[in-house]
This record gives sequence, structure tokens and C-alpha cells, in this order.
Amino acid sequence: MSSHRPTGRHHASAGTTLQSLSVARSLGHGLFYAVMAVVVLVLVAIGCINIAERDRPTYWGTFTETNTTCDGFGRSRNCDSVGVWRSDDGTMAFTDIALDGTADPGENVRASYRPGGAMGDDSNYIVHEPFFIPGVEYWLPWVLALVCGASAWRQHRAWSSPTNARDGD
Repeated sequence: MSSHRPTGRHHASAGTTLQSLSVARSLGHGLFYAVMAVVVLVLVAIGCINIAERDRPTYWGTFTETNTTCDGFGRSRNCDSVGVWRSDDGTMAFTDIALDGTADPGENVRASYRPGGAMGDDSNYIVHEPFFIPGVEYWLPWVLALVCGASAWRQHRAWSSPTNARDGD
């Protein structure tokens, strides 16, 4: 009867593989934390801008779609409505302006225009359909930032849990 013992070379290979997996896992965790931190910071910045600019005037009017441009296929298909917007009081009118929302060709929809500021519609050349929930632009970025931060913290705790510890970590 002969007993088979693993050679030193085989052991070194297994150790190197575990070490490589540990490094890859650490890099993946670091990338996850970096992405989540950027997402949270962007959401907080959007929330701050929305609150700081809440007193900017909003002009309401009617958007009429004249053109739709679509990119992609299937689920990744993205369509942009472009058309004419006229303020209710008739003092402003824009052609070839984008709609943040949807409209069928020739359809009239209510849309708002907010010039000036960091996210001003004048620099983005866009009008917006009303939000389905009034004031959502003021609290939604904060809620999403909290959810992302809590998710990152929960994932950190799961990865740091002794029950999830692996050999070589």
C-alpha cells in the first residue's frame, strides 16, 4: 500500500490560489465601497442643490412633441421627446427643447421650466412633466442616499461577520 502525500509544489499552488482569491475579494469589496460612496455623495449633492434652489421661479406651460429620437433595442431602448414649449402667460416659447417625460407625437402635455442655478433648465434645454408626488425632488435624493448608505453598511457587516470568515482572509 502506498500513501500519497501532496508535494510542496501542490501546496504552494493551493496557497497562491487562496491568496489570489483573497486579494480579488478585497479589491471587489473596495470597489463596492468606492462606488457606493460616490453614489451617496452625488445624491447628497443633488439634495443640497434642490434645497438651495427651491425658491427659483418655475414657469408652467404646454409642451407639444414634434420629434422622437430612440436609441438602443429591447429593454435598453431609450426615447427622447423633442418639441415646442410655450409658457401659459405667452412670454416664453422654445423650439427643439427636450421633455423630461413622455409624450406621443403631436400630444400636448403640461411641463415646467426652471431657468438658472446649478441644474437649470436653460443650460440643459429641457422642460419637465409634473412629478407624480409633489415635492419629491426635495426628499427623494436624501432617501436614496440613506438607502444606499444603509445597504453599504449592511453589506460591510455581512462581509465582516465571523460566520462569513474564510480561510486566508
